[in-house]
Amino acid sequence: MSLQIVRVSVPNPDELLTSGVLSAGAKIRLERSSIGGGAGFSEITTISIVSATYTYTYYDSAGTSTSWYRARYSNSGNSIQTDYSAEFQSSANTYTSLATLRGYLNDELAVPADADTAPWSQAYRSRAIGIGYSTLWLRGVWKPVTADLATVSGQETYTPSGIRILERAALYDSTGALVEDASSATLREEGGTYVLSVAGMAAGYTLRLFGWTAYKSTFSGDGDVDDLDPDFNYIPILKAKAVCYRQALSKFVRYGSRQTVPAEMNVSAEQLLALESSALREFEVECEALAARRPRVGKRITGWRG
Repeated sequence: MSLQIVRVSVPNPDELLTSGVLSAGAKIRLERSSIGGGAGFSEITTISIVSATYTYTYYDSAGTSTSWYRARYSNSGNSIQTDYSAEFQSSANTYTSLATLRGYLNDELAVPADADTAPWSQAYRSRAIGIGYSTLWLRGVWKPVTADLATVSGQETYTPSGIRILERAALYDSTGALVEDASSATLREEGGTYVLSVAGMAAGYTLRLFGWTAYKSTFSGDGDVDDLDPDFNYIPILKAKAVCYRQALSKFVRYGSRQTVPAEMNVSAEQLLALESSALREFEVECEALAARRPRVGKRITGWRG
């Protein structure tokens, strides 16, 4: 047996502790199985949920690297339980939901944690993740997309949504059969709006665009769900960490001290610089590796799904 470090994220602890939900004394109920797949699970511990605490750690001395875990919440008397979480292993290094990303940041990033600045720090974490996502685009990590437009007789400009770079365009009839490539189509940005220019054509066809857009997240202000592959959700976090380390460093330089922060962040300016540099290096390396897995502009992407 080897010691397994099991982390459970709770994105809404204060809501769970509310009277009428699970109320005071709510608990995380952690279960372990040697085989997973919904079989062989038994409860190994309970952890009390604490207000404004988003990540909980359990050290499992009886588990192995192949053990599976799942968790659910209950009230203090275990007469009310939620559904189980997805099964996971202690060695997993991915963050499969925005809630888990948020919980990770609550524990890991260098932001103020005292009561007076808590709302500000939550907004700062969100902004830092947004920067992480937007920087993916600049590093060549793009999402392949298609967009369909209904043709209007003689119309030469359209405003498609959800596409930033045009790879190619093609015209399809009402049966879905390819009529011809729309080789004259070009896409340009005008004041934040993307405008498609194309030679006029008859009505009643579908003009299908193939191209690229940026990965989105609710943190980046897109008002959209996270759409980066779960296995790569940790990459924007590396950039977010660097952003927050830089913020902590700036505050350190300006004021010579910081408000209450996690104990591990009680470091010197030199150490903060090193932390920021390390996070940036990790981010660049991971972006290069991820970009290499994606088709790039100039390669035909018809039918490709990533």
